[in-house]
Amino acid sequence: MDFERIVITGDLAFRKPSESIYNWIKNKLEKKNYNYLIIPGNHDDPDLISRVFGLKLNNEQLYYYIIQKRYLIFFLDTSDSTVSKKQIAFINKVSNKNKDKEIIIFMHHPPVNTGCIYMDRKYPLMNMNEFQKVMEEIDRLTHIFCGHQHCSRNIQYGDIEIFITPSTFFQIDCSLESFRVESYNIGYRIIEFDNKYVDTRLNYLEMGENGK
Repeated sequence: MDFERIVITGDLAFRKPSESIYNWIKNKLEKKNYNYLIIPGNHDDPDLISRVFGLKLNNEQLYYYIIQKRYLIFFLDTSDSTVSKKQIAFINKVSNKNKDKEIIIFMHHPPVNTGCIYMDRKYPLMNMNEFQKVMEEIDRLTHIFCGHQHCSRNIQYGDIEIFITPSTFFQIDCSLESFRVESYNIGYRIIEFDNKYVDTRLNYLEMGENGK
């Protein structure tokens, strides 16, 4: 499959981040000569990611933006389960300087409840209400892409389309209040956009029990 870049939306580590884990991932990506972008999840250490991957921290967090075609694309750091006030100020400042661009956000935590009961209750974005007000005030924000939930969801929030991408480790049963693995099928999202539209779809790799 031909693609321009990979976006990794966090949780590179499973339980505890380490330099050896991040170096293993970096070597795999660079061996294939992949162009990639990374943001941290709640199981990650932004400082360690920045050192291993040679990325620059802002205010001790790993967030940044790129401009591609007619899109201003933000990559946020929710490793502490919030979108910090400094990131909110950053979004407002950069978006005000690029008023001709549509805005896309990549972040680990979804900024809305997703209907995945266990994850919504146990591991939500802690300042969700505050960040939703920011979302509502940016009239050019059209798409948000997230991970974190270990499931797939498409959610409409006003004029904003929010896409939850499944995990590359395992998927959980979203109907339960307690944790249960539903499958070990690996999921990933393909995103295509040009100067007219954004299109996205999911692909799954079927795995056996315990991901084998």
